[in-house]
Amino acid sequence: MLAPPALAAAHGGRTDQGRVTADCFWFGPTPSLASREQNYAYPDSGATYWAAVFTLPAGATLTFEGEYAHARYQSLNSYDVTTHAPTDALNDVSTAPDAGSSNPYLPGARRAGEAHRSYTATVVGAQRPADAAARAANTLYADVPGQGEIALLYRVYLPDRGRDATGGAGLPRPSLHLADGSLRPRRAEHPRPR
Repeated sequence: MLAPPALAAAHGGRTDQGRVTADCFWFGPTPSLASREQNYAYPDSGATYWAAVFTLPAGATLTFEGEYAHARYQSLNSYDVTTHAPTDALNDVSTAPDAGSSNPYLPGARRAGEAHRSYTATVVGAQRPADAAARAANTLYADVPGQGEIALLYRVYLPDRGRDATGGAGLPRPSLHLADGSLRPRRAEHPRPR
């Protein structure tokens, strides 16, 4: 489910209207939303997915810098690579904005025209806390006992008219934070989309 040949073949720096739609971390997007084999949530034909499968070194976290999509919905989801069952999700409403930005998905927020739409989310190699109050803000819990790999899906549902498949936001940009405090890649090596 997480890496069918059709998606793996799409891996590489594809663009749509000048925006990156696949890169060295994310592969996709789903090439045909009308196909049961290539659309994970069929018959949800309005959704576009990008996938990534990776291993986190001990004590490391993966941080994503992103922009809220101009779309009906977005989410970052972790999966069990063996059973394909979801293990955790960080959706648009539950993702807090960066300082100086606003979340356009919150009730009463302006959906369009917000100049500052950035957020930062972190993926950790730990299991989701049983108590929701113990959950860290903007954190996706991706550990599955007995598995070394982590599988993620980034989902954008119904981009606004005139926007690309990413809702005009590009893909969330990863940075690996190692246990010793070092960062890979350095922020200067991984620029924000324009």
